[in-house]
Amino acid sequence: MLDIFPGSLRVLFRRKTRTVLTIIGIAVGVASVILINNIGQCGRNALTSEIDGLGIGAEHDKLAFLRGIRYAADV
Repeated sequence: MLDIFPGSLRVLFRRKTRTVLTIIGIAVGVASVILINNIGQCGRNALTSEIDGLGIGAEHDKLAFLRGIRYAADV
């Protein structure tokens, strides 16, 4: 089992282009997930501020609406 690590490191150093492209691909993937999450958060904040501007409902009702929670009184 311990001989796998030196062998894999040897292959990584031999195939430098593939290693660099893999690292770049992982970095782009992580960055895109973070970016999509931030875009969703900005949309949620914009929607919340729009609802606040209209003066509709109490604070917990707006948050429940955004999360899709249904109260027992709504059923």
